[in-house]
Amino acid sequence: MPSPTPAHYDTLIRGGTVIDGTKGPRFDADVAILDGRIAAMGLLEGATATRTIDATGRIVAPGFIDSHTHDDMALLSQADMSFKVSQGVTTVVAGNCGISAAPLHPYTEILLSAVPVPNPRIKAQRLLLQGDPPSPANPPPGCRFHTRCPLAQPICSQERPALTQRPSAAAGGHWVACHFR
Repeated sequence: MPSPTPAHYDTLIRGGTVIDGTKGPRFDADVAILDGRIAAMGLLEGATATRTIDATGRIVAPGFIDSHTHDDMALLSQADMSFKVSQGVTTVVAGNCGISAAPLHPYTEILLSAVPVPNPRIKAQRLLLQGDPPSPANPPPGCRFHTRCPLAQPICSQERPALTQRPSAAAGGHWVACHFR
């Protein structure tokens, strides 16, 4: 997607290695997001954004690819793994499957609570999901997880939360899209 003239975007992901799902080879590019959609991809010199993310040395899988592993025990030994993408929206960037030993996104906390504890003397506290899952074909407005989130407030059904960096021991920090974390 070429960008004919420099433009201003909501988010600009700079310098990442893109795997785009076309079965073509990976390539280095910037990815621009405007109004929640990929607006441009390529060398976007001169482009500006409200938020810029430096993805140098990282894989960027724009839009619809969930490039992760389900080896949940790996999160204890590999602090810097892949993004968590759900229904085309990046929700967390930290640890395995977007999971870290200290998850910030409520949905990630619930998923992590389902991982079996290998010690029979420790009783795990399992968190349960309430409500109906959102439709991938017709996602709700705002945060896509608000229909099942224990922290949901009116803003969650109206406004999509921004992907925001939080302090973390993981390389690159911990990114989360939640109004309350």
